[in-house]
Amino acid sequence: MYNQKDRDDFLIRMLQEGMTRATAMRMMCYATTLHRLADAQCNGDYPADNGERSVKTCAVCGMCWSPASFRSGMCPDCRTTALVHAAIPAGFTAIINGDPRGAVLKIVVPSGYTNDWGAVGVCVPSSRYIARTVPQRGTGTALRECSILQEPHHKRGIL
Repeated sequence: MYNQKDRDDFLIRMLQEGMTRATAMRMMCYATTLHRLADAQCNGDYPADNGERSVKTCAVCGMCWSPASFRSGMCPDCRTTALVHAAIPAGFTAIINGDPRGAVLKIVVPSGYTNDWGAVGVCVPSSRYIARTVPQRGTGTALRECSILQEPHHKRGIL
């Protein structure tokens, strides 16, 4: 699990490397989705195969998923992978690892900086700390960041 510091360090590093803030935030959302799907594959949770439900094999990756999870002929894992590759800017490379015990998504940055043990790329934080932008009370269009688990909405004044 990653904490707020990991999330902030990732955002700062990506901004220093030339990635936009919106793209970096999107990468964290994709990392969370990929992590959830890797957990499902590992544990046999929905929408992955658990040996008991009917499944359909993805033509792209060959993995078995619930038929209801397919969209446009692709499994959820392949769809998310395609979104990552479509969103990543030129000069950056996405590396997707299906093992949920570590960073499922890593980004190779132009400077060559790494923060993972294998010296491959920059780990994209996932899990509990997904950033949202919400209107700040009383300012209308001004935005601020908050973590999903930071405070209840009624304490932030965002009802």
